[in-house]
Amino acid sequence: MLPLSQSLLLLINNYFPDKKEKEPVLESIKVEIETATKPVIENPAIEPDMIFRAKMYERFLLLEQRLIKDNYLDENLHWVSAHENKRSDIKSLIVFLAGLHANNYFLPNRDPKIKQYFETRYHIKIGQNFEKKRREPFADDYKIIFHDYPF
Repeated sequence: MLPLSQSLLLLINNYFPDKKEKEPVLESIKVEIETATKPVIENPAIEPDMIFRAKMYERFLLLEQRLIKDNYLDENLHWVSAHENKRSDIKSLIVFLAGLHANNYFLPNRDPKIKQYFETRYHIKIGQNFEKKRREPFADDYKIIFHDYPF
């Protein structure tokens, strides 16, 4: 018969596996958890026909050429318009998009896709500035800022 301390030790050793056996199992579980918890962010490419009305995309391309000529965009379609402090002038982009919106260039109820399309196209972060409540005050400003643009 074993003394009580040895029988407890034997019980504990049999109950808990050795660390050598435990490590590979833990590593595989950690790898599975890491891959399961990493968010898979997929931004499907938004095609112009998903947001623009029929034949409005061609008109938009003409306006875009004017933006390049007036130094709002560079040749690589990066939004370059800047404030005096050299920060990006998102307001002028929002005013331009509000003008497009007011002239029915876009399909209805496509605001998130429109925002994403122009963020990727012009390489600029618009953020919450394109929300309806924030762009409504600029609905008529496009007539002043972009007065000679053929919307």
